[in-house]
Amino acid sequence: MTKTYLINAWCLRPFITSIDVDAETPEQAIAMARREQYKLLDAAEECNRDYLWDEFAAYDDSGEEILHVFDGEACDRNAALVLRDALARLATAAEDLDAAIDGVTDQFDPERAQLQAACHNARVALATLTAGQSDRRSA
Repeated sequence: MTKTYLINAWCLRPFITSIDVDAETPEQAIAMARREQYKLLDAAEECNRDYLWDEFAAYDDSGEEILHVFDGEACDRNAALVLRDALARLATAAEDLDAAIDGVTDQFDPERAQLQAACHNARVALATLTAGQSDRRSA
């Protein structure tokens, strides 16, 4: 016999949403809710598909939490988005610093060469991530 479970879902940004799911167990209810991305988005405040729902909780009829789970894969993908943004800010700051030092002194030329190589690698990685996101969105 199925029961209705209230499922709360959270994502990194932080956003929270709630939907009702009819299932036989709280585990089944959470599994079903995880497959309901559009229903979760419809019920969410200020959320979009860029951030995955990575935490779920099931509540019984009395409002007591009976199961709480984390989606490790979604957590990893959300962390990658944060790392991408941090890497972009870091690369920009490093490039600005390099430009400020350029021509002022040659004292830091070896460090500047390493910084320039690291910025180049960061920009290549960011371009790859951005291209991959565009491919997923257009699919």
